[in-house]
Amino acid sequence: MGRENVFSWGVAGKQQAFSATPKGQIAGRIEHIDLSGFGRSFPLSGGIVSTPVSLDFTPKSASVGLIQNIAWDLVGSITDQYVERAPKPAELFSGGPHDATNTFDNTFDKGNPDLKIEVADSVEVGLRRAVAPFRFEVTTYYTRFRRLHLPAADRQHLR
Repeated sequence: MGRENVFSWGVAGKQQAFSATPKGQIAGRIEHIDLSGFGRSFPLSGGIVSTPVSLDFTPKSASVGLIQNIAWDLVGSITDQYVERAPKPAELFSGGPHDATNTFDNTFDKGNPDLKIEVADSVEVGLRRAVAPFRFEVTTYYTRFRRLHLPAADRQHLR
């Protein structure tokens, strides 16, 4: 079985002014990914067992935001996001680290064909001023990850 990666996607976005000052923004994305390769297992007896695997993922993302003009040329914003990410082929099908550099895709040493879609929920709040002579932007955010794809070395630090 040869390796075949097929990506298809769609993006939508809209900005709507409710009155003279507040604006709302929404955006969405849906993509479909078909991947095929070889899942690998590493038995205790040694060696590598390769099994043909075909996978498909349909990650979706959406965001909604509000932008408000405030006094003194300040603009406040708040955004809520839901983002899904499909595993990369390297995260699914890697057979081990690269011999020359002892790295693989900068993160993964052994692929895992059982990985699921990774999910992030984020909220961001910002305040900015884009008028001279005093310009600035301050933003804070919170993100919660679910089913985060991490290499084994990094998972140890989360325990």
